[in-house]
Amino acid sequence: VPLRRCLPDRFSNTGTLAYVSGRHRTLVEDAIGAFELPAPDYVIGDVGTSIYNVDDNGWSPWPAWVAVLEQSWGARDGQALVPLFADIEALTPQESEKQGRFKSSYYAPVSVDVSQLKQQMQQRLTQAGLPSRIIWSIDETTDTGLVDVLPENASKLHAVRFLMQNTGHTLGNTL
Repeated sequence: VPLRRCLPDRFSNTGTLAYVSGRHRTLVEDAIGAFELPAPDYVIGDVGTSIYNVDDNGWSPWPAWVAVLEQSWGARDGQALVPLFADIEALTPQESEKQGRFKSSYYAPVSVDVSQLKQQMQQRLTQAGLPSRIIWSIDETTDTGLVDVLPENASKLHAVRFLMQNTGHTLGNTL
């Protein structure tokens, strides 16, 4: 049975529904509409660098999560990182809509030495005083490497744990 058929009846009035995605808000909204998914209470997006509270008034970024991420990067945003990597030929900045306040995203060839690339990038981030994590993934539809630079305390897992803690959920009542 497709997920969209069983979620509305089972969860509409009995729980909290959160979608977790590496994608940005527009793509998540498009997927909700395209697959006729129920409206969520929360959305974790942008590889875990954003948490939105979703209600009748729309999507609101969760300020408490922003405060957590500011502990690593302060007032700097993802665009401030682009000059750090400008001379690394393997990296091409992704489109502006795929960037975020706490995310700097790049394309890279899948043939790149990922370990070496991450080490080179991490060294520059450390020298710049930016505690960060580097996430490597592959867009299989285009056979393209994807590199996301996030604050060290950001990831989808960190965001899920934060959401659980701040909404009173535990591992025992979270699916």
